[in-house]
Amino acid sequence: MDSAISTTRSGRVAVVDDEPMIGDVVQRTLRKVYEVSLFEGEGGLVKSLSEGQRYDLILCDLFLAGSSGRGVFERLHAEWPDQAERIVFMSGVSSEEEWREIVGDLGREFLKKPFSLEALRDLADRYVAAAQG
Repeated sequence: MDSAISTTRSGRVAVVDDEPMIGDVVQRTLRKVYEVSLFEGEGGLVKSLSEGQRYDLILCDLFLAGSSGRGVFERLHAEWPDQAERIVFMSGVSSEEEWREIVGDLGREFLKKPFSLEALRDLADRYVAAAQG
């Protein structure tokens, strides 16, 4: 289920992951500081962007039901290149080499699952500051 918390927070974070637990963890960790929107797949994110929503950080799982993180990146890069630059991939792959084989040379950061809440907060803070700075 796609959802968003609407408040006057200082930045916007999107989470694209078909594991509801991941979205829940990100939302609970960041919602006091940032507006967090959850999407179970590419379609919800694309609809949101088509309606004019923009995000400071887009956390996107590499493996989604019916699509892939790389596919999401390529779609965004073609239609909203500024938003493609906001993507950070997430996955439980075993090594950096393995995820590089999957995403190639897209030049995007990677957040390994399971991640620490501190690493998540630091990542969000850095991306929001860069987008608003």
